[in-house]
Amino acid sequence: IDRFEEQLKSFDASAEAAGARLMERLSGFREGFAGDAAALEEQAAQGVAELERLARTLADQAEIVAAAAGEAAKNMGEAGARMDERSANLGQLLDDMRRRIEEVGDRLASERKALAEASEASAGTVLEAAERFRSQTDALNEQAESVAGRMLENAEALDTEIARIDERGRGAVETLDAAVARLREEGQGLMGVLERSSESLGQAATAFGGERERILADTNTAAERLSEAAELVAEKAGAMRLAGDSTKGELDAVAQHFALAAERLRDATEAAKRSVSESGEVFEARLASAIAKGLREVGQSMDTLNTMFGAEVNELEEKITKTLDATVTALREAASEAGAESERMAARLAEQSDKLVHRATSFLNKSEEIERRILANSRDAFVRTSSLLIESLQSAAVDIDKILETEVPDDVWQRYLEGDRSIFSRRTVRLADRKTRARIRDVFEHDREFRDTVLKYFRDFEALMEQVMTRDRHSTLSVTLISSEMGKLYVLLAQSLKKLR
Repeated sequence: IDRFEEQLKSFDASAEAAGARLMERLSGFREGFAGDAAALEEQAAQGVAELERLARTLADQAEIVAAAAGEAAKNMGEAGARMDERSANLGQLLDDMRRRIEEVGDRLASERKALAEASEASAGTVLEAAERFRSQTDALNEQAESVAGRMLENAEALDTEIARIDERGRGAVETLDAAVARLREEGQGLMGVLERSSESLGQAATAFGGERERILADTNTAAERLSEAAELVAEKAGAMRLAGDSTKGELDAVAQHFALAAERLRDATEAAKRSVSESGEVFEARLASAIAKGLREVGQSMDTLNTMFGAEVNELEEKITKTLDATVTALREAASEAGAESERMAARLAEQSDKLVHRATSFLNKSEEIERRILANSRDAFVRTSSLLIESLQSAAVDIDKILETEVPDDVWQRYLEGDRSIFSRRTVRLADRKTRARIRDVFEHDREFRDTVLKYFRDFEALMEQVMTRDRHSTLSVTLISSEMGKLYVLLAQSLKKLR
């Protein structure tokens, strides 16, 4: 049992260590995810800052190139047509990309749902395995306690049985010893009486006349003593009957033998009474023969009784020894069986613990792989989606500026063609005043194309913000996006149309 308890403690320690390792790995995963997200946010912020720096650089360079804008003015018509065609193609491309992005988002949502279901199922499996392990541990404890209780009960019963057998054995031995001693005393007393009777009868042969009554009295006394001895033997037989029923017949036989001897002695006495008239020599011979025969029978009865008691005691000791040996053997077998069962149960528990740890490790590895895939897919999807949305916003800003301002300077188009995609957003924001806000509201209400373009700008910018906010835990990218020219244009349009109120 001690070894089993040690194995249980060792298993509990292993389970706790596995749980600690599991929590450490989960914490590591969380920290790793947080670090990757922070690094990505920092890279995005750096990218936006770099784009703004490049935009300012391009703006400065555009001032230098403005001198050559006259030569490029003649090509603006063709460039406008190409831009319109490109805008149409870009709008179609953006619609296709939006559908693809939505499909990717749906797939990511389904993958997240599948991952959540797999995580819940795995957690349920781990909890179920832990519950089964707990129930098996409780059953093992109960079985161990039951085995220990049965062993204690068997030990107590064995002690009680040994004490009872020892007490009965001692009582039987003492009873037998007392009976033998009393029988010996009675036999010796009887022998003395018979010897005295023989001597008296010898003397009566010479002087029979006056001693007749005394001889008869002594003979009657001897007969009574024999009767008492027979009754005593019968009583001892009753006492021995309580200690062992197997000696009943033999003790009854001995008592019957004594009774027969007493009867024969009485018969001899009666015969002596009837033969008073016979001669002294014949009477003496018959009486001596009867007494000698009675003495021989008494001696034989005493020897038989001693032999019987000795055999009975030996048999009783042998039975007690066999009972003790059988009980001790049964206890040893029960203890050995309990130890073997405990070892088997401990081995099964260890095997189940190893399987549980293996499953937990496999689950963690699969979770890590799924997280890596999701992170890689989401990072790539975020970059692609953000690029497409930014291009769409810049294109919408061009359309908004063209509608609000009928005359667009050539240098603005030149800078846009050279790569300054945010110039129209900056220009619209710089030109914003009360008149501009009122014009935005008026055109929005009456110009369907402008209204569709503004609503498209709202959708794209809000989609970009949603993409950023899902990965921006510290709001760094969100603040950068709002403070950029695209964000300022969104705020201008929203305030003009009272969208933010």
